[in-house]
Amino acid sequence: LPQTPKAEECTALKHHHQNSVGAAKAHFEQKLRQILAAIEAQTNGVVSVMFAHQSTEAWTTLCHSVLGAKMNITGSWAMDTELGNRMVGIGNAALESSVTVACRPAEQWGIGDFRDVRAGIEAAVRAEVRILYALGFRGADLLTACFGQAVSVFGQYRQVEKPNGDAVTVAELLVLARDAAFNAIVSDIRTDDYTRFYLGWLQLHGFQEAAHDDVRRVVQVGLSVNVADTENHHLLLQTGNRQTLATAADRVALSRSLGQSPTDAMIDQLHQAMHRWSGSDRRSLVGHVATVAPAPEADFWRVLAALFELLPKGSADHRAAEGLLSGKDSLLREARALGQVQVGQQVNQLGIEFL
Repeated sequence: LPQTPKAEECTALKHHHQNSVGAAKAHFEQKLRQILAAIEAQTNGVVSVMFAHQSTEAWTTLCHSVLGAKMNITGSWAMDTELGNRMVGIGNAALESSVTVACRPAEQWGIGDFRDVRAGIEAAVRAEVRILYALGFRGADLLTACFGQAVSVFGQYRQVEKPNGDAVTVAELLVLARDAAFNAIVSDIRTDDYTRFYLGWLQLHGFQEAAHDDVRRVVQVGLSVNVADTENHHLLLQTGNRQTLATAADRVALSRSLGQSPTDAMIDQLHQAMHRWSGSDRRSLVGHVATVAPAPEADFWRVLAALFELLPKGSADHRAAEGLLSGKDSLLREARALGQVQVGQQVNQLGIEFL
């Protein structure tokens, strides 16, 4: 016999429910709702819940439980609690923080109109992204912190309805919040759409697998990039119906001439530079810098700094971006010197031809 009762644990362990994932999730949500309802009955103040998950599905479960307990999420923020060198964090977009979710007993106003709620979510998430980005939030931490603001908008209503009268699900509203976060992120990136897509996707998903529907939703937020473009341009690698963001090495392996022209997409130029930095041919790297980023104020360096902030720490791409940024001054000096040598050679060649 077990020394402690397991049936009443607030967990989602399928082996406690005849290996049924659905039953385990339902049990967890029900127990969490009961716990929060008991807390709500005893307080009129703020209840803080520590949460450390970035998936929309997990947030949907939390929101169902909070709203079902007649409470509402009024905000969320991240606090550094997780080790970056733990196994799940290496090379992934895993949370570096636990998210503190603030809840209060709800004051619900009846039925909300989907168009008004959508506009409210987009405005709240856009404002939150800018505040949190300025405070240093990045990646999954930024996204999960934004979810709290989105929930605070639709949690004011007993139900949100579409124009045809259908109820909008919590999962649908959270997808809307995710899309609003992506739109807010890329709206401040002044570069081409391929690069904006790559940086925005890296911000939201990192190098984790994503479903085809996620790709379709993201490319519908005002970018002139479609699903086929993400594959043809090797921004995403497809395995079955799942996509993964391509690394610099992935993309150069698929297209050796990637980013070698100043007219190529900025992400192509960056990945070519990162690939050459990882190699042993310094002259090749300097030549590339001389071609695409010969000046310290070039957009190349600004976008590279943004990419560096988003890449998983310890990854090969993160090391390459860091190496390029730390060696920027010397690379620019060598690029200028190389340019002068090439100009001299051209002048000499012209002189020989003239003679």
